[in-house]
Amino acid sequence: MARITRTRTEDISIEAFRLDLDEGERKALRADPGGYLRKLMENEGYTVNGIFVDAKFGSQDCEDWEVVHFLSGVQASHCGVMCIQVM
Repeated sequence: MARITRTRTEDISIEAFRLDLDEGERKALRADPGGYLRKLMENEGYTVNGIFVDAKFGSQDCEDWEVVHFLSGVQASHCGVMCIQVM
């Protein structure tokens, strides 16, 4: 039977951003989500040590994205891009 075990707990701080992209920018993001997001965040002055990409990222239902930037904790300076599905 599958099991999940918590390995640590900590308070973390994050920032969340909504991406506002035109069609060309959407294509660039879909083609290389990690590279596109890294360039976007670094151009805004952020340090990016790693990027997490939502498994639903390439889905046709994924029309908008939210970016989470971890400010503290073990994942500090990592970003995650998550699909926001439009119902």
